[in-house]
Amino acid sequence: MNQEDVEILRDTELKQATDIMSYPLMGAADHASFCEKKLIDMGLADDYKVEVATSRTIQLDFDQPFEQMLPQQFFDALEIFARVLSVDQYGNLLPEGVAPKTATWRHLKSRSGRSHVIIDLSWDMPQAERIGWQAAMGSDFKREALSLAYAAMGQMSPVLLYSRKEEVAIYVPIIHKLAVR
Repeated sequence: MNQEDVEILRDTELKQATDIMSYPLMGAADHASFCEKKLIDMGLADDYKVEVATSRTIQLDFDQPFEQMLPQQFFDALEIFARVLSVDQYGNLLPEGVAPKTATWRHLKSRSGRSHVIIDLSWDMPQAERIGWQAAMGSDFKREALSLAYAAMGQMSPVLLYSRKEEVAIYVPIIHKLAVR
């Protein structure tokens, strides 16, 4: 088997390992542990890791090739999201002198050549709100539906992505916009 055949086989194995529709709905089990075991079983753990979303990360999974521009829906929702940075939890403008929340995003290439975007937040955001933003920004709808199902069943780590262990990303700041009333 030549090197190209090995790469094609590894791509196929990773696609099978990361096919979210094949995951069992596992009650209160730890989704991340299940996914890490799947990487080990498939012999992919040396190159890939499971990146679990925290209360300070929004994870997006897009189906178009990495080289293509991200979907317009992402940028439209990002503009609305930018308004969140300048208001408190009740929707009131932050008082003068109080620094707005900050966020950056990074565009990463998945193993299959598709796009992942991770938004890093300077504050904690509830899980349901993060999943809502992921859906609003155009992340894969099956992934987000399953994230909601996992969260509803009380699973630990319901939101995660597979990512390369060696990855370079450019961080793009999200500039807050004053909320319009």
